[in-house]
Amino acid sequence: MDNALKFNDKAIQQLFFQYVESCQDKERHSAEAVRCAEVFDDFCSRHIEGDMLKKIEAYTKMTDVAVEFEEDGFIAGFKMAMNLLLAQEPNLSDDTQNTTDEARESRHEATNGSNEGSKMKCFITSLQIAELFQTPNHKVIKRIEERIMPLLDEDSKAMFKKASGKNSQNKEVTFYKLNQAACMMYLEIMEPKKTQFINIAGGYAKLQELMQSTFRTEAVPLPA
Repeated sequence: MDNALKFNDKAIQQLFFQYVESCQDKERHSAEAVRCAEVFDDFCSRHIEGDMLKKIEAYTKMTDVAVEFEEDGFIAGFKMAMNLLLAQEPNLSDDTQNTTDEARESRHEATNGSNEGSKMKCFITSLQIAELFQTPNHKVIKRIEERIMPLLDEDSKAMFKKASGKNSQNKEVTFYKLNQAACMMYLEIMEPKKTQFINIAGGYAKLQELMQSTFRTEAVPLPA
């Protein structure tokens, strides 16, 4: 795929570590994966009877291999999802812009007087995200620049377009325009906190809804 996003495996690996950490004590594996682990544990008990150290060593090596495969699958799945999102971008028409009155108003405030990043046809702005999460725009920008941008190569950074314009108070503001893949990445970094803070949980759900109305695609489901 010529327009495939070029992600660094180590960068996506960090997202995997964040995902694992966000699960904390919750089971992150499927029921079938848990069943297979129990079958292997039973196998060790029957065939390495009486040698607890060998049983533990065998089980540890099995889980190490399983985690490596899980990490590889995460990286491959992440790349495929982002590439599918990017492939859909040129096919989205102009009329798939923000459709709700609130979204239109927010977009007008964010882009009034701005001509930067005009090639991105469908987007959500950092100002809209800030409003949804009840946080200042500069904090959204800081998350993008410090927690997402370092994970991307130069081509992939094009998912985020920096722009400027005047808001409803006629003040000059700097903000980002995010395409669908960029919004997915923003949701990814907010995932671990949505169970800890009510405003983040609310903003997370509202951003999902805004993405559905803005990008109108069912090919790649939004995160749960």
